[in-house]
Amino acid sequence: MGKTTTDELIDKAVKKAVKEFINDSKKKNRNAIKKRTRKLMSSYNSIKSHVDEGVSEVLDASIGFVREDLDEDDLYIMSIRRSRIRSMIMVAHIDKCLALLKAEEERKGTPEKYEVFISHYLEEKTYDDLSSAFSCSSKTAMRWVIELEGLISLYLYGVDGLSLD
Repeated sequence: MGKTTTDELIDKAVKKAVKEFINDSKKKNRNAIKKRTRKLMSSYNSIKSHVDEGVSEVLDASIGFVREDLDEDDLYIMSIRRSRIRSMIMVAHIDKCLALLKAEEERKGTPEKYEVFISHYLEEKTYDDLSSAFSCSSKTAMRWVIELEGLISLYLYGVDGLSLD
């Protein structure tokens, strides 16, 4: 084997390895975004409940201290307050994204897809329940949910929610 042939083989192998690495990275990123979206949507009711039914007296209480005076209880209260505020922001963000999703499906003339998505995540209905309620197959209901997961991922995460192939 000549020097040129060996270098060409090495070059091809490196290019192939880099291409596989990039494809694997893209796939992992897509899967991570899908997983985050599903977890967020599945947890929506719990997060909203945390916001709506939180102990407001603790959160509304004024804490008069300076940083040096912080004790364990003050830190705990601050942590609860921060968690509730973050949850409130996330619920508002999800609500806005759901409104965008609904408007998009209405614009497309497919509001039933949105209703299936909402019923699956917010009403926690199974695909079999959805197929009965919406006169479609379980696979169709699942396909609609997966399709709208991709769209709401874009709304939730912006460009990071895009599947760049």
